[in-house]
Amino acid sequence: MSLRNRNPRNRSAEFAHHLNFHESLESRLCRLHIRVLCFGKIPDKYFAVLEKYQRVGQNEMRLKIHERDTLEVIQAYLEEYGLPQRKKNGKPMKRITYFQMRILLAFCDFIDDPRRCHQGRLMGLHQCKSGQKTLQAKQRLTIVQTVTTMFCSMNVDGNRIGRYADKSKNEQPIYDENGNELLRGITHYELRGLHSQIWRQPISKTKYTDVVKMLKLAGYLEIESCYLAQPEAAVLREELREQGANEEEIDAIPSIKSQAAYKWFTHQFIELFGIHFQDKMKESLAYAKEVMANKKLSNVFATYSPFSDGFWTKKRKEYLWRLNQLRYPQGKPPEPNQYGDDVLPELVTAWH
Repeated sequence: MSLRNRNPRNRSAEFAHHLNFHESLESRLCRLHIRVLCFGKIPDKYFAVLEKYQRVGQNEMRLKIHERDTLEVIQAYLEEYGLPQRKKNGKPMKRITYFQMRILLAFCDFIDDPRRCHQGRLMGLHQCKSGQKTLQAKQRLTIVQTVTTMFCSMNVDGNRIGRYADKSKNEQPIYDENGNELLRGITHYELRGLHSQIWRQPISKTKYTDVVKMLKLAGYLEIESCYLAQPEAAVLREELREQGANEEEIDAIPSIKSQAAYKWFTHQFIELFGIHFQDKMKESLAYAKEVMANKKLSNVFATYSPFSDGFWTKKRKEYLWRLNQLRYPQGKPPEPNQYGDDVLPELVTAWH
């Protein structure tokens, strides 16, 4: 027998892996947890399978195949995350909208099938570090979890990542000319703390920074730094000098302080999944805007004057080209974005 006929394969067998796909347990746990973050509870079908499993004497052989898969997911979920969190009044804690849930569920395909999911549109992220050495499965899982954490602090009307004034910490809200509360930037430290609350496990600063870098390399996340002058620095130094502090403590008072950087997801990331135009997605987005209007919340960041009390820094692409510091050093650059740099209008006004 010739070597070519030893293992004959027809065309259907050659492309069977494109049709037969087995989703990993990690991906299914992510999908279930994202649904819990949206609805505030575990879907009833999982508890129905769990009750049936107890009713048949914990004998998995008496369950159907799809029921065994569901049982595996709910048992692993309860062991990993436990029951969903609730508010102080006992109501379910819903962290994301239906619009955000659908996008995150579509993004979960990136965990197991990064090359073929969504017609290969996520290959820019898969090859963001190198065109030859792509991301590992655990890296893709961490990216999905971190993006989910950011979505919990994302404003769906504008894709800005931020928060409003915390009344429990006596923070004073910042209002616009119409009396709507402006959005504040959120620090990376706060996002890491939120990640620990949502996923019941901490994320190291190194791993979190690596995920942020990969999202920026792929063109899915934009971050704008903000530095402000501190005019009271001279007064604070004089007070320390009168109190007998040494020169090291006095010099530690900075003349410039930084505010939480402005972070937002680009339109390219939100729209690459091809589901943003569906009717239910539009209804969810319209409902979220209506809730914000009733609460008098704005979707615009609170900005600062760039002249007297602050100044801005921005890593422009033309400067990176001059310094030979390319944004995509080894990986495949993504397709040109029709929205440009996704610059926020409030930041353009502040720069000029």
